[in-house]
Amino acid sequence: MTHKRKGQLTTSGEWAKHLRNYYKREYWKGERRAEKEFTIEDLVDACNIKTFVLDGNDFDTLRGFFDCIGELLVENNTWGKNMNAFNDILWGGFVNTDYEEPFILLWKNSDVSSVQLHDFGDIIDTIIDHKHIKLILE
Repeated sequence: MTHKRKGQLTTSGEWAKHLRNYYKREYWKGERRAEKEFTIEDLVDACNIKTFVLDGNDFDTLRGFFDCIGELLVENNTWGKNMNAFNDILWGGFVNTDYEEPFILLWKNSDVSSVQLHDFGDIIDTIIDHKHIKLILE
């Protein structure tokens, strides 16, 4: 005959009861965690860093891209609107950003842009070359 100590689980029914509570707790813990997941916008707000949002649905040509990015980064959108000038405005110092000031460029609908813009790869490479810019493609 065995002796049961306080708090000791001995029969399979008691183990099953204990595990049912454990899995129930884990399930609800996962549900609470899922409610707290951050969106990219929540993360950007928490960083306190300048953020510029570019929407790929707003343009379908390289010229249109230059217009949209110029509206974000350059006062009065007055700049050369070519790849060399694009590289220059990414350095900053054009009113909206200081020289090499860190900022986030959130490019929404970038999959649309990747199909419509033949120079999409060159644009991404140019942005990535600037270490002070965090590019987020959505």
